[in-house]
Amino acid sequence: MVQLDVFWSYSIGASLALSATHQLRSAARAPRHTPIDRPRWQSALTDPYLTATMLFCAGLFAPSGAWLLWGFTSWETMHAAPTHDALPVWLVAVFAATNTTQGVLGYLVTRWLITRGHMQWAFMQMVAGYFALFFILSYGWNGTGYQRFFSADATTFAHWTDAPASQNIRAWATSPVALTLYALLGMLVVVMLFIMGRWHADGLRLTGRLGPRPLVALGLWATTMIVTLAAALTTGLLVHLLGWIPTILFAAAITGGIVTRRNGIAERTVKLFGINDTTTHPLPATASLV
Repeated sequence: MVQLDVFWSYSIGASLALSATHQLRSAARAPRHTPIDRPRWQSALTDPYLTATMLFCAGLFAPSGAWLLWGFTSWETMHAAPTHDALPVWLVAVFAATNTTQGVLGYLVTRWLITRGHMQWAFMQMVAGYFALFFILSYGWNGTGYQRFFSADATTFAHWTDAPASQNIRAWATSPVALTLYALLGMLVVVMLFIMGRWHADGLRLTGRLGPRPLVALGLWATTMIVTLAAALTTGLLVHLLGWIPTILFAAAITGGIVTRRNGIAERTVKLFGINDTTTHPLPATASLV
């Protein structure tokens, strides 16, 4: 969905950077082999993991968004634009671009935090992106996010209260937009987890550690999905009961006091999945990107 993909692509970039934590740290500590002091932006473009992230976003994620926007315009815009004619051309262009640029931004911000040892905040980049995605998906901007998502067309959304919610959801689950979403989402997730798994396996070899490599990326991603979905649903409920300002203050206190504090949830998570080990060695030439 147009309103969600800006956060989703950011989370994808952050997720891929996290999976290459050890490689990024090793590259940052390696001595430079050229006396030429290149501009920072030019040095960033020599990062092969950034290149792979851009290729994933531009070659798979952005086209999937364009497919849904063209084939199911009303659903993809959360029924803000029922037809193609209601969409400004510039908005379509910006949407297509941000599906890649936000992924690059998520990667670069997370890489910057990783190379400076701020692993809790690096992990929170992925968490924050997915939280925003699920909050808009479930609450939206006026409490109807889930209704918009589970309505295949504008007519269904307009008459949502005419039928039980369960009936509307069952109808959506077998609609063309849902079947298309299953296929595209399945492809994206499988490819992304494969890349994350390979990069994390290379990172473990840098530290000389062994572990359940094929399951680490899946475990980190699935854990983040479950936690952020639960947090988004809870936040939406609090907004409904308390209003925006009390909810924002409460969320800020929880984030600062529990999630990002030393030995808090974020730090325990990165330790559990082995992406915070600081004992790294020079990156081997045989390290795989895919």
